[in-house]
Amino acid sequence: VGACAIRSVVVYSDRAEVRRTVPASLAAGENEVLLTGLAECVDKNSIRVEGQGAAVITDVIYSSDTSETGKGVASSGSKEEYEGLRAEIREREGELKRLRFKEEVLGRQRTLLRKFADHVSKGQSGKDDSDSVGVLVEGERVACVLEFFQRYEEKVASLDERTMEVQQNIRQLEKKIKALKANAEKINPEAKVISKETIRSLRVGLEAR
Repeated sequence: VGACAIRSVVVYSDRAEVRRTVPASLAAGENEVLLTGLAECVDKNSIRVEGQGAAVITDVIYSSDTSETGKGVASSGSKEEYEGLRAEIREREGELKRLRFKEEVLGRQRTLLRKFADHVSKGQSGKDDSDSVGVLVEGERVACVLEFFQRYEEKVASLDERTMEVQQNIRQLEKKIKALKANAEKINPEAKVISKETIRSLRVGLEAR
């Protein structure tokens, strides 16, 4: 975030509002922009994201992750292997964060779809079909509602299938990371945690046309 150009700064008696411009090149379809390095003093509830261009912001998720950093002395024969394992662990942890973000997005999509379906259902049940003049119109409306719920079931089934696949990938990746960390610890048993670093980030989901 610190490398992004400052657009404006407004200072209040108890806080300051800083606006930054974040350029992004998006491909058609779903995209994710990750902003890291947010200051500790940032109020996560005050974060606002606005977009310009042919894209729609679908999600804004703030996260605060604490990682452990440590140093140790490995034998000369295992140092290269140890560093390789640490690099792979960082890569896998990045994949895990992206999968969890995707799981959260799918969950939100399902929730929004269910709320909309409830709204349609309540709206339909509240109609008075006793007026004979409106029978044809009501019949067309019922047909549209039935078609919507058919598509709704298909969409929910698709979301559930994608969610189960993502959750399975998350479990497999968590096992993989655990095994990698265990191997790294065996190679470098003297590594001790000397500090903890908190990384505050913002994930922005976008749908580009």
